[in-house]
Amino acid sequence: MDVHKLLEPSLKDLNSKDAKKRADAVNQLAALMPEHHLHPITFAKMDGVKALVKLLGNSSATSADKANACMTLGHVAKGNSRLQEIVGAASLPVLAKLLRSEKASAFERNQASYALAHLANRNQRHQMALLKLGVLPDLVLQLRGSTDGDFGSAAYALATIAEGIEKHQTAIRLEGAIGPLVQHLNSSFRPEDRIDAAFCLARLAENHEENQEAILEEEDLEEGLMSLLHSDLLAERINVTCAQGEFGVF
Repeated sequence: MDVHKLLEPSLKDLNSKDAKKRADAVNQLAALMPEHHLHPITFAKMDGVKALVKLLGNSSATSADKANACMTLGHVAKGNSRLQEIVGAASLPVLAKLLRSEKASAFERNQASYALAHLANRNQRHQMALLKLGVLPDLVLQLRGSTDGDFGSAAYALATIAEGIEKHQTAIRLEGAIGPLVQHLNSSFRPEDRIDAAFCLARLAENHEENQEAILEEEDLEEGLMSLLHSDLLAERINVTCAQGEFGVF
């Protein structure tokens, strides 16, 4: 089927005044984007990113609509540097605003951090923009208040912002991220969330002695790492990840 024709009905309904049509459209797009690499490319060419950003600013949009819009933006940006730039140009301030909104649900904030993670991944311009937008306290707050399923996106977003860059690593440590990350190594959360905690700690420690010392000072570090290493679910997840070639993204 022609990709343009596949996406056109949902894209049209994103701007509908009918709340149900909007909800169905953004839900459908969130499901469609990961199915084929051509879907995000065509969607961006059809100005779909602008429509999603507009929906995020719509006061009548529901929490689920906004969460699915964030998820879709993350899917579009994932794995394509050109699309990453297109999404980022329109959405970084909007996503940052949603992340810190007291009215936003935990699900909205989780999906906003998911989108930010993929926008910051290997993109120093976006990393710097997010630092200027002041998202670090919001992401760390999300780490501290997370429940199962909400934690990983914030941890991965911080990891992509850190990316072994000393200034970024230091800023994240000073916001207090290390304690909650270590605590979650040994939590009952999903193995994916715990892996993201370990990945973020590794990024923070990379070639950064002060961060390494701060991590080693955490009392629960050894127990958390041993728990993670002996997790059968972790071993299963690593096998799946290796088979799919999706290292560093959970």
